[in-house]
Amino acid sequence: MKRLISIGLIILSVCLPILSRAALSPSEKIELLEERFLEGKVSERTYLELRTKYRGQVEAAPSPLPLVFSPRRDKARVNLIMDGDTVSLSNGERVRYLGIDTPESRKKNADGSWKKLTNPYADRATELNRRLVKGKRIELEYDVTARDRYGRKLCYVFIDGVFVNAELVRRGLAMPMSCPPDVKYEDILRMAMDEARLEKRGLWNELLDIPVPADQAEKYIGQVQTVEGEVKSVYPGEQCISLNFGDDFRTDFTIAIFPNQLDNFRRSNIDPVRDYPGKRVRVCGLIKEYNGPEIVVERPEEIEFVPEEEIRPQPMARATPPEI
Repeated sequence: MKRLISIGLIILSVCLPILSRAALSPSEKIELLEERFLEGKVSERTYLELRTKYRGQVEAAPSPLPLVFSPRRDKARVNLIMDGDTVSLSNGERVRYLGIDTPESRKKNADGSWKKLTNPYADRATELNRRLVKGKRIELEYDVTARDRYGRKLCYVFIDGVFVNAELVRRGLAMPMSCPPDVKYEDILRMAMDEARLEKRGLWNELLDIPVPADQAEKYIGQVQTVEGEVKSVYPGEQCISLNFGDDFRTDFTIAIFPNQLDNFRRSNIDPVRDYPGKRVRVCGLIKEYNGPEIVVERPEEIEFVPEEEIRPQPMARATPPEI
């Protein structure tokens, strides 16, 4: 068992692993956290809070999944940095980093042209990606899905002992984005997010102390914020389930749940179409622009029902420009 835990420690400290788990047990998460604390990479406050969180998961933890051999890794040289989570290789192939999402640096117009977006965190993610991999030889590790619908390779990227996907999340410049069945490093990426949130790094440094009213969410596009409001309607579309907070889904705030995440809700006996309409909820995440402001959620625990006693007029949150 000690040998398996040591392997997990190597993964999180971003050395290249020989073996990896499909998921980490709560006990292994605690071991990894302690390693980072002893190395001085997280504060005592963050260490204590996350240790309490992970200890609470120990009792309910399922049996560990069997060990699997990591697939082979391809080697390639990075030619161009497209943005915070996409690069172009010297052979012309494009690579989209698996399991994460960085703030958008551009938006596609109706005529097919691209519009540059002003977002300092998108620029910082792109710059960090450039410093980590531009012109360097990297290792590409695959999961279940080889390419996305745009033909890009979907990969976990490693260089000189650094797990690049996790490093972007740990710096607060990317958010974990679970894409079943590609979930090999989901636990490690979520642990990196926990660390960034508690250390208030990057995007998490802008998180306000009070929720943003849903009708004000547009002011915070490109930031991580908690949004609160009443779910007016739910639309079960083919591409995603939309929880609408206004009368016009094309402009009002929306929570999006994609079909590949619905099993997470079923396991908690939650049916979004049945259980959310008319309820006042809070959700925390990266506010993106897609037919108005939107937060994508992956798990039911990301949507918090507001208790009746807390439902009262909310003070207006003021939009503040992100600090660079």
